Amino acid sequence: MPVRYFNSFSMTKKHLSVGRNKAGTTGESFEVVVKTFHGLEELLAKEIRVLTGKPVRILHRAVSFRGDMAGLYRANYQLNTAVRVLRTLCSGPAGSRETFYGLIRQYPWERIMSYHQSLRVDVVGSSQIFRNTRYAALLAKDAVADRFRELTGQRPDVDLENPDIRIHILMLEDRAVVSLDSSGESLHQRGYRAEQVDAPLNEVLASALVMFSGWDRRTPFIDPMCGSGTILLEAARLAMNIPPGYRRRAFAFEKWKNHNPDLWREVVNRAHENEIHEAPLLLGGDISAAAIDITARNAERAGLRRHIRLAHKPFDGLVKPAPEGTIIMNPPYGERLKMNDQLSFYSEVGNVLKHKFTGYRAWIFSSNREALNALGLKTTRRFTLYNGPLESYFYGYDLYPGTRKSGNNGSGNDTGSSKSSKLS
Repeated sequence: MPVRYFNSFSMTKKHLSVGRNKAGTTGESFEVVVKTFHGLEELLAKEIRVLTGKPVRILHRAVSFRGDMAGLYRANYQLNTAVRVLRTLCSGPAGSRETFYGLIRQYPWERIMSYHQSLRVDVVGSSQIFRNTRYAALLAKDAVADRFRELTGQRPDVDLENPDIRIHILMLEDRAVVSLDSSGESLHQRGYRAEQVDAPLNEVLASALVMFSGWDRRTPFIDPMCGSGTILLEAARLAMNIPPGYRRRAFAFEKWKNHNPDLWREVVNRAHENEIHEAPLLLGGDISAAAIDITARNAERAGLRRHIRLAHKPFDGLVKPAPEGTIIMNPPYGERLKMNDQLSFYSEVGNVLKHKFTGYRAWIFSSNREALNALGLKTTRRFTLYNGPLESYFYGYDLYPGTRKSGNNGSGNDTGSSKSSKLS
């Protein structure tokens, strides 16, 4: 798997000059729309402001800014919480099939692609005239193909699996916004996770959890239920200023006619100037030997294996490696752990945190609010996010003597000793 150079991204103004380098500072300006998950818009907006120095507009599950090709390249390569990066081409009335077709056909697609390249059209949103977005996508494809046939006598092919050009159309009732998808596969596909356990966490979401936690990236970081290692590896990458795109095989913009390979190489190379070659202590634990093996192999693919420690141990078998640090975990939930066991399980987790990790800040990501209450710990910060379709909660706890709530917190469970085999 190809490895691109490491980057310099860090959420501080110290590194702002990296985002605003000389590469691509001149040239055509256009709207860039960066898509993300619900609840991550503010975090993404901050990333974009630091990376580009430009004003942003926060949208629903997206953030937009005006940029050039260098800005678009950097957005794909360096934004931790981006899922997809779109370049807006045009917008206009689409209140009838004829006006929609005309809007698509009039655009000079020959500047973007050649007739021998394949394309795919995706349509989202709501429309007064198209009840079926597939029909709208088919009509848009015909408009592009008819333009090429008129100009060259040839029509580009459609490829839904591996297209050269991806066209994205947002329907806004009687209007349409036409964009190019510059990313291709979702940007959460970092390129290092070839193996996973059941119910793995999305890499973009895992990166956001680390960023939301406020971890200083110097003190120890622990994921005691690491599964396939996504949170742990995202933490390592962030601590070392390694960009999320460094292991990706390709981006969709590399097949555009106006792609600038020299500019792309300059953007990538300049992104490594503040790479950190050593990481703080990063510890992953899991009761499953298979999970530890998967994490180790994923870490090898990420080029991070020497920077992390792995322990095949239950949570209550781990020992804190320093007086202070950060813990983030995504415990078993729902289908992975029967509901009757969850309250008891979380109570045991809270007990271990209270007695074995005093001085740490702990964060727990879960879709079960009742189970989080069973921890018996005082919440200091909380976020509501989405893990796929599941509304989920990311709760933070400062662990110091006295953080344990009195009684059983209404959970119906005592906070007694636990069997180590349960804390996986």
